[in-house]
Amino acid sequence: MHIARLSLICLVAFVFMVGCGLLGEKAEISETAATSSSDGAAMKSEAKADMAESMEEAAVEEITLTVTGMTCGACTSKVQDALSKVTGVSEVVSVSSDTNTAVVKVEKDKVTTNALTEAVSSAGFSAETTQ
Repeated sequence: MHIARLSLICLVAFVFMVGCGLLGEKAEISETAATSSSDGAAMKSEAKADMAESMEEAAVEEITLTVTGMTCGACTSKVQDALSKVTGVSEVVSVSSDTNTAVVKVEKDKVTTNALTEAVSSAGFSAETTQ
């Protein structure tokens, strides 16, 4: 008799939970929890990669140069090539003859602005930092 009453209570609770949508939410939460626990290592790995990227970004600074004498695409290519050859330049972000600017990302404390302006000068143009 107690088993029948217990079964009835469980059935009523089940119907209530289905009617309220609680079972669907619980299943979704369980699925999310299962996914999270199985992907825990991947999430830790992502967090480490993000941290490494943040540290890498902290070691890089962006420098903008004002470049005079560029008049065409060939000029911008020469400046870009010259800047990319400077040791410590991690990326030549942009070189524009329209705005007379060159933007580079460099390793902090590895590149002097003098080295950048000399590279531009060796390509036949003059430059100065705008910072």
